[in-house]
Amino acid sequence: MGFHVLGSQGLEQQLGTIGFQIGYVGTRSVHLVYNRNINQPVPSTIPYSASRAYTDPLFNVITYYDNGGSEQYNALQISTAKTFGKGLTSNNGFVWAKDLTGTQTGGPNGTGYQIQNQFCRQCDRAPNQITRPLRGYVNAIYTLPVGKNQR
Repeated sequence: MGFHVLGSQGLEQQLGTIGFQIGYVGTRSVHLVYNRNINQPVPSTIPYSASRAYTDPLFNVITYYDNGGSEQYNALQISTAKTFGKGLTSNNGFVWAKDLTGTQTGGPNGTGYQIQNQFCRQCDRAPNQITRPLRGYVNAIYTLPVGKNQR
């Protein structure tokens, strides 16, 4: 539904028997779907009264779906790899990410949560709730000595 632009840069270096990789990943998504209540009164410091009621008094909420949302993801990725003898390999890594959006993913109908103030879309711009800002991983793979050319 949206348009995505991906950018990536990385460096690799081997020191002894350990391989290091550091990289940057950035994406920008535009034309993402968001929804808003177009029957919302204009925010004001004037006390609430019937004259300041909804645009259409027959309905409390009128949901309007639009595709003007955006999202920006930036991450630093660091990883190492090492082989221990025959058949044992270890990979470790760390990701530090920031994902800013005004169209939070999820919601009851899959198109995101309704923005709080239809007159200020930037007021809803915040870190994405489903993106973890810090993530680390460790894994090891052992190849069993079974099969062709194995003892």
